[in-house]
Amino acid sequence: MPVSTLEEVSADPDDRYEQAIRVLDDATQISKPIMELDNSLMKILSDHALYSLRVYVLFPEGMEKRRDEISRRIEHDLSNID
Repeated sequence: MPVSTLEEVSADPDDRYEQAIRVLDDATQISKPIMELDNSLMKILSDHALYSLRVYVLFPEGMEKRRDEISRRIEHDLSNID
């Protein structure tokens, strides 16, 4: 379903699709969300999700030498997540 269809159906003014970047088509003088343009990377990326995780470890004094061990453990544990 195109994003523009969702915009028309949605009554929620805070809907994230209303905040999308829109590009004006010179020929039709109608703007379209950038996610609908065939020549836009955003069209491809809009169908995928990106998940990231940042881990902060605060070492007690004198335990800094365990950094590599903890890093390996985190990398191993995260590699098993699907």
